[in-house]
Amino acid sequence: MVRKRKARRTADILSDPPLSGSQTTSHFDSQASMLLPTDADVVADAKVLSPPALFNDELSEKARIVAERLGDNNATPSNADLRVLDSAVEHLDSMITLCKINIALHRGEVNSVIREMQLLEMQKQRNFFAALRSPLRCFPDEILAHVFSFHAGEEVVPLTTPTLVIVIQVCRLWRNACLGCPTLWASLSIVIPRRGLVAIPSKLGAAVKRIPGGWFKHAKDLPLHFSLDATYFDHVPPIMASGLLDSVLPNLVDLRVTVKVIDQLYTFLRLPPGTLPALRSINLRCTQPKGTPIAIYSVLFKSCTHLQKATLEIFPLTEFSFPWSQLSYLDTPSLLALPEWLSIIVQCPRLEVGHFYICVNDKYMPRPNVKPTTFPQMKTLTLDLEGLLPIPLVPGLRFPALRDLTISTDNLTLQVNHFLDSFDGSSLRRLSLARVIVDPVPLNQFLTTCNALEELLIDLPHEDLNIFRTLLSGGTTGPSLPNLTSFTTCVVAQRSGHTRDAAVYTPDLAEVILRWHLQHRLTHATVLVNEKSDVAAFQWHREFTTDAGKALVQDLISSLNGCIYDEVENANGLILDMRSFSDTRRAYSLSKSVLQHMSTWLG
Repeated sequence: MVRKRKARRTADILSDPPLSGSQTTSHFDSQASMLLPTDADVVADAKVLSPPALFNDELSEKARIVAERLGDNNATPSNADLRVLDSAVEHLDSMITLCKINIALHRGEVNSVIREMQLLEMQKQRNFFAALRSPLRCFPDEILAHVFSFHAGEEVVPLTTPTLVIVIQVCRLWRNACLGCPTLWASLSIVIPRRGLVAIPSKLGAAVKRIPGGWFKHAKDLPLHFSLDATYFDHVPPIMASGLLDSVLPNLVDLRVTVKVIDQLYTFLRLPPGTLPALRSINLRCTQPKGTPIAIYSVLFKSCTHLQKATLEIFPLTEFSFPWSQLSYLDTPSLLALPEWLSIIVQCPRLEVGHFYICVNDKYMPRPNVKPTTFPQMKTLTLDLEGLLPIPLVPGLRFPALRDLTISTDNLTLQVNHFLDSFDGSSLRRLSLARVIVDPVPLNQFLTTCNALEELLIDLPHEDLNIFRTLLSGGTTGPSLPNLTSFTTCVVAQRSGHTRDAAVYTPDLAEVILRWHLQHRLTHATVLVNEKSDVAAFQWHREFTTDAGKALVQDLISSLNGCIYDEVENANGLILDMRSFSDTRRAYSLSKSVLQHMSTWLG
């Protein structure tokens, strides 16, 4: 085998085309640098010797025939053979002499090339040895694992190579650091892209099915988090869904599945009760509200005794058999009618955080009648309302520990006058009313109960800001807000066809809030001067910014700050951050009146 390999190499070398010019130089550099001539006589002969002619075909053939015949036996060569051999020897002697002359003439160039090649080789070896002792190779595995953890949450696309899998193929050091950190492999998010779904669904399904087992085996016994987004699948391939999570079910604590239609959830979650003993959080989402009833398979979660957090965007939610009573967090992005919401929330007495999307469109809907229910642990409640009718009072629901209440809508026509009476504001620290309609008297009555309020956000339709003008002109005594530290409002821009300007009422809005905040301290001016905490910081936000209003805003802010600091030494100050006005001149004059009122109050 060695002889054959050597013969092939030789044949390759011999089959190469003749070298010329710089090719000759590099050829002798690599093959015969030790044969470089040093005899000056050879160089001198270059002036008298002329290059001999190359072998012609006839001479080459004759020499080959004679060599083969005489090489096989000890026969004496004939005179004709001697003449052929002498001619071949004489010709080769001339070629050898010419090669030596050319080597001598180009010796300097050849040596220079050799030195450059040696330098490059030494630099390469130096960099290699320096890299072997680099401090980067001395990083503890914990540091490397922390660096790699920034890729741990990346989405995995089937039929592609995830970043962590690429990392473990770089070197043994990185591989050991990656595989030695189970937390890197405790979370997996698979996203099936739109592209290429029709081409090979079976191959794609098989690839998806293989990923969880191979990934989670490196997480050892840690709690596992799994997410699958199959939004673009019209029909889930059975090979993908069947047994997808069998290998990780005992340690699964967080499961997120997004599909196109509700029927596909049954394909993914066709599991007997008791197969998810450690599950704490579930997120189920269907992008299209159609399909068969879901109660047939939702019994799976009845045995999940540790389940506490749920985000459910499925239809119809009221038919979902679920352990509502043990939930501490519930988010329902799907639209619920008011009776549906009530039927669900009364089953969740342990809720601490709730986000609900509620619709009221039935004008014949009777007044809600629910059994009295107390939510002793509810701290945050967000209600995104939809509809054209006033939200009625919902008696019977009590939230004694509620600290954060947000009521919002998108249509700017929803009235919440009576709905506010469903809540007790005594425990509130933050109140947000966004784009809803509320009359001054109900709002005033509700805020009267909010003695502990620290943050107030009022984002109302701009045509309804005149309620605050009514409060001022009528001399209405507002509630006391002694703990208020932040006030934010976002007023929409002037709309065509509307006669009332939002900018007319925004300064009055600020004045009302200031009056509510400061009225109980007007008789204690000395205390107000000495205590920094007695001056609140407010933020006044506008949706649109115009270049014409920027200078005005800066001027107003500086004036307000100056006024406050003149009256209250070392105070945090009062900030009204107004980004734009639809009528800058009128707004500026009214804002000046705010300063005058403040000077009167504090003087």
